[in-house]
Formats: sequence, C-alpha cells, structure tokens
Amino acid sequence: MSSHGKPKAIDVRTKRTSLRIGLKTRLTFMIMGIHILTSQALAKSNEDWLDRIIYFALVDRFANGRTDNDRAYGDPVCNRANDPHAYQGGDLDGLRQRLPAIRTLGANALWLTPLYKGVPGKAGANCGFPGYWAAFSEPYELELDPRFGTASEFDAVIAGAHGSDIRVILDMVVNHSGYGAPLLKQRPQWFHEPWNCSKLGPPDIFCPLAGLPDFNQRHPDAASYLLEVHKQWTERFALDGIRMDTVKHVEPQYFRDWIQGMRQSKAELFIFGELLDEGSYSAFDPYLEAGFEGLFNFPLRRSLIDTFAKGASVDVVASRVREMLRLFGQEQSRWLVTLLDNHDVPRFMEEFPKNWTAEHVHQRYKLALTALLTLPGIPQLTYGNEVGMYGGTDPDNRRMMPDWAFEPDFHEADRPGFVKKPGVIWAHLQRLIAIRRAYPALSRSDFDEIWRQSHPKSPNVWAYVRTGSRGLDTSTVEADRTHAPVLVIINNGDASSGPLSLPLRGHFKDGDHLQVIPLGFDARTGQLLSSSTRYTVRNGRIDLELPGREALLLTIASPQQ
Repeated sequence: MSSHGKPKAIDVRTKRTSLRIGLKTRLTFMIMGIHILTSQALAKSNEDWLDRIIYFALVDRFANGRTDNDRAYGDPVCNRANDPHAYQGGDLDGLRQRLPAIRTLGANALWLTPLYKGVPGKAGANCGFPGYWAAFSEPYELELDPRFGTASEFDAVIAGAHGSDIRVILDMVVNHSGYGAPLLKQRPQWFHEPWNCSKLGPPDIFCPLAGLPDFNQRHPDAASYLLEVHKQWTERFALDGIRMDTVKHVEPQYFRDWIQGMRQSKAELFIFGELLDEGSYSAFDPYLEAGFEGLFNFPLRRSLIDTFAKGASVDVVASRVREMLRLFGQEQSRWLVTLLDNHDVPRFMEEFPKNWTAEHVHQRYKLALTALLTLPGIPQLTYGNEVGMYGGTDPDNRRMMPDWAFEPDFHEADRPGFVKKPGVIWAHLQRLIAIRRAYPALSRSDFDEIWRQSHPKSPNVWAYVRTGSRGLDTSTVEADRTHAPVLVIINNGDASSGPLSLPLRGHFKDGDHLQVIPLGFDARTGQLLSSSTRYTVRNGRIDLELPGREALLLTIASPQQ
C-alpha cells in the first residue's frame, strides 16, 4: 500500500487458513518444549536507540494548536476543558509547534499516546482522552480521532521530528477495545466473556481491565484483525517505534506472532512494552523472549522513589540495579526503559513527604534526574518532568502542560503545582541530557558499582562507573569521548559525606587525573559553571568530599589540562 494512499479495509476471512496453520505449528513446538524465536524476534533494532532519550507527550494534554477541532467529534460532555476527565483540546498541530522545545531540551525520541478514533461518549466519570478507548470496527479503515487532527497533520509532526533527528513512537493497544466499540456487536466471539473469563486462566489476562472489552487473541480471526489494524498504521505513517500498552494482560506467546508480523511490515521498528509491576521482575522474561526489545523498568522506578523521594538509603536503588543486572545481564538491562513517572502512576513530585521544605525537594529531585540519566536503560521523560510538575492519581497526573513550561527562563518564578525554581530544574535536565549524549559510556557501556558508604551515621553515598573501554589510552580519551568512562558519585544524605577514599576497581590507573563534568549553574546568571578541580588516582583510589544532596560526575582529563 502506498504510504499516502487510502488505507485498505481488512477482511479477516481470507486469512483464516494460514493463521490456523501458524497457531497449530506454534502449539506443536510448545508441546515439544522447544522455544523457537525467529531471528527477527530476537534481533535488536538499530542500536542507535540506546542513545535516545524518550519524551512522552499525552497528545490531549500537551498543546492546543487548533481550537477549531476541539469539538470535532463525540459527545459534547466529553469536550469540555473545565472537566479534567474530558478532552482538553491538545492536538497534533500543537505538538508540531512544540517540537523545537523538545529539541532544545535535548530529547531525541517522541512517544505519543494512541491516535485511534475513540468511542464518542463517557464511561462512568471518564472520557477516553488518553486515546486508549479505540472504536474498533470491521472492516477497519484507519482514521484518527478528529479532536487530535488529521493524517496530514500527523505526517507533519513526523516530518518535523525527523528533521530534528527525533524518532517517533506511537502507542498501540491489542488488549482491549473501547467501551461499546462497534466491533463488540459485530464480532462478540472475538472477546472474552466477562462472566466466564476467570475459568479460562489468570484474570489479569483473560478478564476485562477496568471493564474494557477484552480481546481473545486465541481466536485466529481476532488475532489476524489486530495485526492487520496496526500494520495499517506502520504502513501509512513513517513511524520508528511502537510502545505496546498493557502487555501483562495479554498472553506472551501472542506477541511472538504480532511482533514478527509487524516487523515484516517494517523491520527496523523499536518495539517495547508496558509491564506495570513495581514489585518484581518475575514476569519480564516471557515478554522479552516473545520479541520485545525492552520493557518499562517499573521496579527500578519504585526504588528511585524510595531512595530519592522518600530519603531511604541508597542501598534500596543500588540493590535493585544489582538484581536487574543479575537477572538480565548488562546488555539487556541497557534496553529496559527507565522512568520516574508516566500517565498511569502519580507524578514523582507527589512522592515527597509533605513536611519537607521546597528547597529540600528541589535538591532531591535533581538527584533523581541525575540517577535516571546515568543508570543503565533508555530514559523516558514525561511531559512536565522538566519543570517538576505535580499530579496525583488519574486524572490529576494528566494535567495540561502550561505554555510557560516548554522553555522556561532560568529564573522562572515559582508556581503552584511545580517544583521550586522550575527553570533551574529545566536547565539541570537539559545539561544531563547533553552529558548523556556526549559520553556514550552512559548509554552503551557496562555498569559497575564501586562503593556504597556504610557508616551508620551517613549510609547514603553511592558511586558507580559506566565503564567505557578498559585498557584505554588516556592520552587520547578526551579527544574521543566514545571510549571515556564516567564515574558517578551521589550523596543522598543531608550532610556532607566527610572525607572519602573511593576504590576505583581498575577502571582508572594510578596517575590518571579525573576532571569534573560540570553540572552546576551560576545562580545569578544561569551560566554553566566550569571546574578546574582535578582528582588524581593514587593506589587505585581518589580522595574527595561531597556535600549533602549533591552529585559529582568525573571522567579522565586530557593531558593538556
């Protein structure tokens, strides 16, 4: 199909025979106990994704570029901006207009919520403003929700993003349709029966999520339909990636066929999934084996909250990273998608104790962002993270992005609902992104913890190295940052660390001089502060002292400095 031609409707009846053969073959292999993954399912897409920082924009809550489409579709009660459960007017044209702000921040991948034409009315108190309530029907002809915009406007977003080396990821859903979608009446056999679903297996997979009609992917025609629907999107639009919603509510083996089919449509797609389980990595393996290149690292998110927002010991997050590396190894850990929050959980800012001072919260939020951008994984930022947006449970965590927040001045005034000194946070995050992109060790190299402070009076300093290349020639490393290791030291305590003597575990050799990678800004001018401080490696160690609630990034100094 031409990328600009009219999308074809799906007739699933012509696909039954081949799909049933495929299901039968897969079942045979499962009975034999053989897990066969195609090279397509196992292969990573372009490793350039490891260097990406994903910026997540909930289309309806990001920017309203055109007011004439605000009421273009659906029940009028769902198009009232004074109702936080209804559509607020954000659209693709607004997103296109704000691409320069995303580029200026430094993010180089853009994840958008689904653009399906949604069901038109309310379900309970809510409308489907995030885009996950698709009005699927048969035959399916690709159509965007008119409130978000047109196909040509989406083309313009993609073209603008690609012109700035920003890749575009679209959210997709195969677990459920929207409430009352036409397909429910047209093909009721394609859905699990709510009154009987618990007898089929785990309710998380076979029963409706929040009452949403739950697809039966074991039905061959339903499976074929869901694949062909989403191939229409990848064949029509120049997408680079797919974020799959609610993967833990679908059997892992279904995704083997779906991912393989999608890659036949567009081989280089980066496909990752949402497995929202903050307590454990126990469910990750089947979905990674099914072909997802990465999954959201919600367990690490919970540990980041406990350590930085709750003030717990760095042992919490350090132990989680160690567990992750033990289970997945260094390479796969780099493909997990790390985050502080998104639209399905309360904002990170809501996690801080209410009795902490605004300055205390500001400092610890900077530490959390520093960890996010220096730990293994592909970082995902949610719109508003750059200015410390608050927000509790749905829909409070899905507030509209205010105009001032896209590129705030360094001295931006404090505002209710945002972190203290939001302009400083914006500059700090922009700087962290620039550092991550300048030092590939932070995205592509191994992680090695070198030290945790264990003194009971201040057990809150953590040091780790993103390794770069071992045995490197330190006379050339500054000229070629591709191989430069980065040492990260975080003092999560409120007090100074006191004198520290950090063992470097062979990552640097005696006589090396380590220079500071600047993070701080002049409070008066907002200019980045340079540092002439050098730390010399002696007996495999460096000596330093780190103030409370601060981080220090070091790398090898060039011999000329």
